[in-house]
Amino acid sequence: MAARKPAGIHLDGVATVRFIVGADGALIAVELAGSSGNAALDRLALRTVRNAAPFPTPPMGVESEQLVFTIPFSFH
Repeated sequence: MAARKPAGIHLDGVATVRFIVGADGALIAVELAGSSGNAALDRLALRTVRNAAPFPTPPMGVESEQLVFTIPFSFH
Protein backbone atom coordinates (compact mmCIF):
# COMPACT_ATOMS: atom_id res chain seq x y z
CA MET A 1 0.00 0.00 0.00
CA ALA A 2 1.49 3.32 -1.00
CA ALA A 3 0.73 6.45 0.97
CA ARG A 4 0.15 9.52 -1.12
CA LYS A 5 0.26 13.22 -0.47
CA PRO A 6 -3.15 14.87 -0.73
CA ALA A 7 -3.99 16.12 -4.23
CA GLY A 8 -2.96 19.69 -4.89
CA ILE A 9 -0.13 19.70 -2.38
CA HIS A 10 3.29 20.10 -3.96
CA LEU A 11 5.92 19.52 -1.29
CA ASP A 12 9.35 18.05 -1.79
CA GLY A 13 11.66 16.50 0.73
CA VAL A 14 13.38 13.38 2.00
CA ALA A 15 12.40 11.95 5.38
CA THR A 16 14.64 9.19 6.73
CA VAL A 17 12.97 6.62 8.94
CA ARG A 18 14.73 4.09 11.17
CA PHE A 19 12.73 1.09 12.31
CA ILE A 20 13.30 -2.20 14.09
CA VAL A 21 11.59 -5.46 13.09
CA GLY A 22 11.52 -8.48 15.38
CA ALA A 23 12.20 -12.08 14.41
CA ASP A 24 8.44 -12.62 14.07
CA GLY A 25 8.04 -9.65 11.69
CA ALA A 26 6.50 -7.38 14.31
CA LEU A 27 7.38 -3.68 14.27
CA ILE A 28 9.26 -3.04 17.52
CA ALA A 29 10.13 0.64 17.10
CA VAL A 30 10.01 3.39 14.51
CA GLU A 31 11.58 6.85 14.62
CA LEU A 32 12.45 9.75 12.38
CA ALA A 33 16.19 9.56 11.72
CA GLY A 34 16.25 12.63 9.48
CA SER A 35 13.57 15.24 8.90
CA SER A 36 12.38 16.31 5.48
CA GLY A 37 11.97 19.80 6.87
CA ASN A 38 8.20 19.42 6.69
CA ALA A 39 6.28 17.93 9.62
CA ALA A 40 3.47 16.61 7.39
CA LEU A 41 5.89 14.68 5.17
CA ASP A 42 7.73 13.35 8.24
CA ARG A 43 4.44 12.07 9.69
CA LEU A 44 3.53 10.48 6.36
CA ALA A 45 6.83 8.60 6.23
CA LEU A 46 6.38 7.31 9.79
CA ARG A 47 2.77 6.34 9.11
CA THR A 48 3.79 4.44 5.98
CA VAL A 49 6.12 2.20 8.00
CA ARG A 50 3.53 1.68 10.75
CA ASN A 51 0.87 0.78 8.18
CA ALA A 52 3.19 -1.74 6.51
CA ALA A 53 3.54 -3.77 9.72
CA PRO A 54 3.60 -6.61 10.41
CA PHE A 55 6.43 -7.48 8.07
CA PRO A 56 7.26 -10.92 6.70
CA THR A 57 9.48 -12.99 8.96
CA PRO A 58 13.17 -12.83 8.02
CA PRO A 59 14.48 -15.63 5.83
CA MET A 60 16.04 -18.76 7.30
CA GLY A 61 19.64 -18.19 8.29
CA VAL A 62 19.09 -14.69 9.66
CA GLU A 63 20.09 -15.15 13.26
CA SER A 64 19.48 -11.68 14.64
CA GLU A 65 16.60 -11.22 17.09
CA GLN A 66 15.99 -7.77 15.62
CA LEU A 67 16.65 -6.21 12.24
CA VAL A 68 17.28 -2.47 11.99
CA PHE A 69 16.47 -0.62 8.78
CA THR A 70 17.09 3.01 7.83
CA ILE A 71 15.09 4.00 4.77
CA PRO A 72 14.85 7.37 2.97
CA PHE A 73 11.36 8.34 1.80
CA SER A 74 11.66 10.76 -1.09
CA PHE A 75 8.68 13.01 -1.80
CA HIS A 76 8.45 14.85 -5.12
